[in-house]
Amino acid sequence: MNFRKYNFIIPVIYYLFFNIFCIQALKANQTIDNEKPQNNIEEKIKIPDSQEDLYILGVGDTVFFSVIGAEELNTPSKILYDGNAIIPFLGPVKLSGLSVLSASKYLENLLSKELINPKVELFISEYRPIKVSIIGEVLRPGIYKLSTSTSDLPTVITAIEEAGGISKMANLTKINLKRKLPGELISYKKTNLNFKNLLFKGDQSQNPYLFDGDIIEINKVENLDKDILSITSTSLSPKVVSVNFLGEIKQPGTYDLKADSTLIDGILAAGGPKNWRSNYGNVEILRMNRNGSAFRKKYRIDLSQNYSEKNNPVLNNGDSIWIRRNTFAKATDTLSAVSSPLTSLVNIWTLFKLVD
Repeated sequence: MNFRKYNFIIPVIYYLFFNIFCIQALKANQTIDNEKPQNNIEEKIKIPDSQEDLYILGVGDTVFFSVIGAEELNTPSKILYDGNAIIPFLGPVKLSGLSVLSASKYLENLLSKELINPKVELFISEYRPIKVSIIGEVLRPGIYKLSTSTSDLPTVITAIEEAGGISKMANLTKINLKRKLPGELISYKKTNLNFKNLLFKGDQSQNPYLFDGDIIEINKVENLDKDILSITSTSLSPKVVSVNFLGEIKQPGTYDLKADSTLIDGILAAGGPKNWRSNYGNVEILRMNRNGSAFRKKYRIDLSQNYSEKNNPVLNNGDSIWIRRNTFAKATDTLSAVSSPLTSLVNIWTLFKLVD
């Protein structure tokens, strides 16, 4: 048999096998690539449960009541102090403590005794002012009444701003929000908010709307050296702090300083040490805590030093700084010289003597 006329078949067979092999290899590589983690995939953000909560009706809310096909019944109705709203055909009906959806279904059930298959539409036409409690590391803990509008509700940041901003000890990653659940029984749910994700990543889900009766608790930071500078540079912290300076300083008195001012920043703002006889190793800070206790600590300063919690801490609102001389008598002489125009500093000096 003459095989020469079939020689062209061999290259064709090689060509087919080569193509099949390449196609399979490409498919395998594509599968492997699809299984590899992609570096550009956005981080998944966990939305707090509070973002999905339903608004609970309460005293002071105004709802607009309507029945489909019965426009003559359309009317606004305010929830009164007993929790009732006046509803056509029904009279006083207690809506306080219900969500808008639950209240609509409840009214449909009541109206079904008077009308055939009523379909109720209910929406809030005017929100009541809400009261929230904010405790922990804010400048003015307490209960705050926050205004509302038909288009917007206050948020957690709104409450923090009303309370004067966060303190320098605030833990931005552990802000607890407690919220009352619907119903007559008093029960709460709790969620954790991470304001670092809000401030540094723009995660707006960490700033939910507030409802009446919410409780915001801002915990204390554990690692102060690591977190304090990032906290004082946020929009949540107060813009200025008021600090008292007395003793061997050129311009004793009370100064409003930037919120991130350190001990040395404050001393320089008050004119610096009065003379070289000032005791740089005996500079004291007196700080009154919210629980009524007092904090007094001695520092050794270097005017060229940067921030350090050990020797150059960030100042708090209400701090009092005393730069002492080498002897107690010289310090008291200086205080006597400035006591007439700065009588409040004399009281602070008395606190220094009492707190040891």
